[in-house]
Amino acid sequence: MIFVTWGYTASDVRIWRPELGQAAHLEDILHNPEWDLFGVRTRNESNPRPMIIFDVYLKRKPTYVVNNIILPLSVLIALNGCVFLLPERSGEKTGFAVTVFLSFMVFAKIVQTTLPVNSKQTLQTVESSVITIVAICLVRIEGRSEQSGTG
Repeated sequence: MIFVTWGYTASDVRIWRPELGQAAHLEDILHNPEWDLFGVRTRNESNPRPMIIFDVYLKRKPTYVVNNIILPLSVLIALNGCVFLLPERSGEKTGFAVTVFLSFMVFAKIVQTTLPVNSKQTLQTVESSVITIVAICLVRIEGRSEQSGTG
């Protein structure tokens, strides 16, 4: 965090900061279930405007990621693989594949709102799309073979 006095120059105002030990008492900070606060560092700069800079050091707790992202994603991946266990004649293969695909999309949207912004594409979305397309093609091929009498 940077605090700057935009209306004054360094000769007009002096920004004061306490010593590093007094900058932030970590025991006074409220605990967060997602992040650990490791420290806060302060420094003064006055080029060209006077400013005080607070460097806040955070680390995401790994249990949050495991419980809220990895475990649910593992269940969805297992369900995605179960599409190929369904028989083609039941007529539920495509519906199941589309339902799992929509579950991935809802899960991706939920994760997107909780995680920091990232520009990388999600590979699981592409994989689930391919599995859905393959399941639809298999049902289509099975339907053609039944119509021609070879199935």
